[in-house]
Amino acid sequence: HDLAVIYRAALNYPLFTQIIHQSTALFPDGKGGAKQIASHDRLLSSYPGFIGGKTGFTNLAKETYVAMAQRGGRRVIAVMMYSDDALWDQGRALLDWGFAQQ
Repeated sequence: HDLAVIYRAALNYPLFTQIIHQSTALFPDGKGGAKQIASHDRLLSSYPGFIGGKTGFTNLAKETYVAMAQRGGRRVIAVMMYSDDALWDQGRALLDWGFAQQ
């Protein structure tokens, strides 16, 4: 629940939404230059209405993932903990389930 609340609050900032929706970005390299970094989020380019997601890991929660998509004026946030390598499939299924609810 906390992850969803934090993510929902962050998405109230247009700059955050813009950044999380990018597939690549320039990141300072510590030497006065920059290097390109890329998102590995598979839903970013394949899920209709996808805004962005964030993966993570802790010893207690293991693999975690928070994702958001928007369709028809509705936003759905999916939060997963204790996941395995199927983050993207589980995220897609949860978002689909959320949009199917009335």
